[in-house]
Amino acid sequence: MAHLITPEFLQETWKQMNRRGASGVDGETTKEFERDLDRRVRDLCERLKQGAYRAPPVRRVDIPKGPGKEGTRPLGIPTVEDRLLQRAVARILEAVFEADFLECSYGFRPGRNPHDALRALRAVIVTKKVGHLFEADIRGYFNHIQHDWLQQMVAHRIGDPVILRLIGKWLKAGFMAGGVVTRTEEGSPQGGPISPILANIYLHYVLDLWFEKRVKPWCQGEVYLTRFADDFVVNFQYRRDAEGFEKGLRKRFGKFGLELAEEKTRLMRFGRFVRTDLEKTGEKPETFDFLGFKHVCGVDRGGKFALVRIPCVKAAESSWPRPRTGSRGICTGSDVTNSVS
Repeated sequence: MAHLITPEFLQETWKQMNRRGASGVDGETTKEFERDLDRRVRDLCERLKQGAYRAPPVRRVDIPKGPGKEGTRPLGIPTVEDRLLQRAVARILEAVFEADFLECSYGFRPGRNPHDALRALRAVIVTKKVGHLFEADIRGYFNHIQHDWLQQMVAHRIGDPVILRLIGKWLKAGFMAGGVVTRTEEGSPQGGPISPILANIYLHYVLDLWFEKRVKPWCQGEVYLTRFADDFVVNFQYRRDAEGFEKGLRKRFGKFGLELAEEKTRLMRFGRFVRTDLEKTGEKPETFDFLGFKHVCGVDRGGKFALVRIPCVKAAESSWPRPRTGSRGICTGSDVTNSVS
């Protein structure tokens, strides 16, 4: 597929990019790169053909975690040239993997957005036979993506060695901070155009396919997964199914180098049947946050169950962008497929 990366393809990709982005380790700006765009894209294509392209480290900066949270999180800024090539390869990966991604996945896919995920979740809670909800958070997701597993997953659908080598170079390029370059053995740097699609591919195999092919057939009742990037919730009809899923999920994540953040992971009763049951004991249903909204079991004007969404005072912030508060609303390819077992 590397033959698709032509000067014309790169120029078309350039038009789709954010040209206000910050500079990478070389200090070159997008305006400087654009002044000689024709020559730069031809030179880039020639180096790709010769196998002479070298992925530079990303410039690492620390940005605030967000309102109400202490500390910072790292962001990797590629050079302008590297950013262009990453976006070109990301377009190719998206064209291939979009046909594979499941309906439960909403993050950073064409024609899908956070509000679609919220609508899907509402439909499940309001209309399906569910009364238990598993709220999960992956601890440091981007920092713990395993390179070997990720490259095997990509290779399951992409056979071009040029594309695979490029991805390997980006994963191992490392980052520069304070003038010192640090190489990485795991994780995918946030901030580059290739990062969202790679992260989606990883969770597609680790979580989505496993859930569809193993968890759903095993459960005795109805069960539904809603995932936006690395944020996800699962609705269950029966508590025993939810407890079995949580146990299996921890083992599954451990196989792929991931772990749940215990302080942000919990199993609760939630849904239209729960409110009625708890009213008999005087208890109130728990609430949960998802994509910047607090979800509450409520009633409409007719006294029927309604799912109420309230903008969070401090919107949930993870390693992926979120809707703004107040917004409406080494193995073979077959081994990767079998890894859902």
